[in-house]
Amino acid sequence: MEIKKILVMGAPGSGKTTAMENVCDELLQTRNLEQGSLIIKNRKIHLLSPSEKRKWKFMQYSQFKDINGVIIFVDNTKGITKSDEELIKAINQKHIPYAIIANKQDLKNEELRIDFVDAPIIPTIAKDGKSIRKALEILLELISPYREFVKTHPYVEIVKIKNYSK
Repeated sequence: MEIKKILVMGAPGSGKTTAMENVCDELLQTRNLEQGSLIIKNRKIHLLSPSEKRKWKFMQYSQFKDINGVIIFVDNTKGITKSDEELIKAINQKHIPYAIIANKQDLKNEELRIDFVDAPIIPTIAKDGKSIRKALEILLELISPYREFVKTHPYVEIVKIKNYSK
């Protein structure tokens, strides 16, 4: 079975823990890290979410090399904060596939716009495991072997899908 490691990041209160509680088959929470796992389409997905204090250190260590993709949670009721912007730019510089989750659509059902990214922005509700699984499926598509093939073969083109609505 294929195994993928996904880093789950975002500001405190953005919905990371709630989402992981609603999609993971098993979830381990420590002071420094939350980690859980689930299976999607015959792939075992390990979700890792460092504590706020450890998130920047986590990104600098060699552990980050083993990460296949990143999910960044943004609280849609607040929009993009300075902290969110810094995190997104830092992940973008790592050249790792990522998707942005515009969470709390049940509280503010508006499209989140971010001009400085070229990543899917997926509206979700962390309490709804289905929408989080859908977001993970979109990220898995971004990190698929086919996508890697396209990167190394410039004559192949992927059409960008703009609307990731439910």
